[in-house]
Amino acid sequence: GAGGERAGGGAATVRVGVGHSYRMIGVSDATAETQKEFHEAELKTMARVFAEVNTTDEVIDMLAACATPAAG
Repeated sequence: GAGGERAGGGAATVRVGVGHSYRMIGVSDATAETQKEFHEAELKTMARVFAEVNTTDEVIDMLAACATPAAG
């Protein structure tokens, strides 16, 4: 479920995560599908129903904003 060719695996991972009350984030430019049209359709479905969909750069920015400086 982490990156690579999707073939339904990434979408299934997102749905299972949502079922366990996790906040799910799909990374649009770090996943793929065998056909571009399927990939784009699945990302739209995820964004509409199951997860945030962001680019890699957006996710890195989100994580950096959450990081706290180490004490000391």
